[in-house]
Amino acid sequence: MSSPLDLRHRRGDLWPLLGIVALAAALRLFVIDRDALWLDEGYSWWDAQQSFASLWSLVPQCDPHPPLYFALLHAWISLFGDGTFAMRMLSALFGIATVAVVHFAGRELDVARGKSEGAFGIATLAALLFALTPFQIYFSIEARPYALLCFGAALLTLGGLKLVRSIKAAGSGEPISREGPSASRRFFEGISKSAWWLLVTGAVIVVWTNNTAVLLLGAVSVAFIGLWLFDRSTRHAMGPVIAAGGVVALLWAPDLPVLFSQMREVSDDFWIPAPNLQGLTFELHYLIGLDSIAAVWWMALALIGGLALIWRRMGLRLALLVGALAILPVVFNVAISAAFKPILISRAMIGATPAIALALAAAVVLVKPRALRIAIAIGLVAVHVIASFALLRADHVKEPWKGIVAQLGTEVRDRIVLVVPNEMALPLAHEAQAENLHLRIRGVPADFPAVDMPARYPSGKCAPSVVGQDLEPLVKSLRMESAVILLTRRNNTYDPDETVAAALRAAGFRLQRDDYFQPGDLHVMRFSRANGTTNHVSAP
Repeated sequence: MSSPLDLRHRRGDLWPLLGIVALAAALRLFVIDRDALWLDEGYSWWDAQQSFASLWSLVPQCDPHPPLYFALLHAWISLFGDGTFAMRMLSALFGIATVAVVHFAGRELDVARGKSEGAFGIATLAALLFALTPFQIYFSIEARPYALLCFGAALLTLGGLKLVRSIKAAGSGEPISREGPSASRRFFEGISKSAWWLLVTGAVIVVWTNNTAVLLLGAVSVAFIGLWLFDRSTRHAMGPVIAAGGVVALLWAPDLPVLFSQMREVSDDFWIPAPNLQGLTFELHYLIGLDSIAAVWWMALALIGGLALIWRRMGLRLALLVGALAILPVVFNVAISAAFKPILISRAMIGATPAIALALAAAVVLVKPRALRIAIAIGLVAVHVIASFALLRADHVKEPWKGIVAQLGTEVRDRIVLVVPNEMALPLAHEAQAENLHLRIRGVPADFPAVDMPARYPSGKCAPSVVGQDLEPLVKSLRMESAVILLTRRNNTYDPDETVAAALRAAGFRLQRDDYFQPGDLHVMRFSRANGTTNHVSAP
């Protein structure tokens, strides 16, 4: 059964929790469908349309993520459709739910320090900061796996905190939950049963959502190894912890062959640049939730201070776990990027943000002078409010597909639209469908997915390079066309020598007009035959 302190705290923070969740929902839903799906979301749209069998075979060759999110999205769009709002709503729900889970994780720290007030505790402040963080808002309105990854990481964090706190409760004589038959009681002796299931569930979600999420499990493992080495009183609970690892490994095993294949492909070539201090700082400024490079180091100091206060006020166990989850995923990312292959990118480290929010909230709430504590909290919340509203006002689209489709809709008529690389057909087709515009879209050198052709990036086999390809079939297919639209990118690495445009010119087409769209460096080129004929000319 729960302790009286747990129950008082639960009642005291119910209304603040509901208010914060409502705020999080409002911020995320306000602009959820303002912009069209961008390229990566176009992948999600295509992934979710595939059969469950293809999610295991074809999709991993095109989109280097485990299939859990795409399987959920597949079921989701079968119920609610594949419009922009519907596609992003699944991520929004995970993002909103994560705010609540962060609150529950913060409550574990509040109860551990012997406080039951809900109006101004670690739980309330951590959840509020998390709800207002632009990084979290952004990925809660993107049809990609990162909101689900963060949700799983928050469950993992909550489960770890509950488990560590239950070990402490067992050692101090506090009552803990021991439901179930006697065998179950013996297995969970000294730990919380619900904590064990939260730990396992969160771990399974993260490893089935993002390949680099295994680093989160590494962080948790380091924390428990540290407890085993430095805290003898926790060793009796390590059996269930090891069993949890075994269950996670067993449930993860079906994805391991795909993971190893994707790791080999990433090791051959990847688009993320090698890390340096400037690049690391740039990626970290997203994690702390503020659009300021300078704030990274201030927040790093606050995080370290928060961990020190957790250690002092609540003990080594909780400080070690929160610190491991907040810091080690970043350290592991940097180490792997420096020693092997660059994988350092902020959105893949989103799993560290629940623990970061808890440490930052602790750094404020555990400050002794009450007036100073309130002043810092107000300032920190105000900065997050300003940053979140700046995000909502900003034109933060990745690619302006709405504007491109609107323009094409006035002039396309029966023209064929060639896209280089072929993956750009995905967001273009989705937005054209949303506007009920029929476009004849063709990928160059082949339609998406083209898994049997030389890929520009081995980690994405479905988008081939144009370099070295025979464009004669393309030219032949255009012999009856009087006009063609070519959609590409400026400085396109898939066709760096602009051989497609050269092939069109050799086939008798002349460039009539071109437009550039930002962001994304999108280049729309209109070609027409010089004399209106449709005679065939061979490619160069």
